[in-house]
Amino acid sequence: MAVQLIDRPGEPFLGAGEASQGPSAAALANAVFDATGLRARDLPLTAERLKALR
Repeated sequence: MAVQLIDRPGEPFLGAGEASQGPSAAALANAVFDATGLRARDLPLTAERLKALR
């Protein structure tokens, strides 16, 4: 996934990558599942939360 910030002086503010937050979190949670077999469904993904899933 790539996010590009575009400098648009004089144009209305549209945001800075907020749309990528949801898919990024889902991709990380799926990577954790692929690596460990633990299905993390709550954020943030902390070591303590992953240990509690065991």
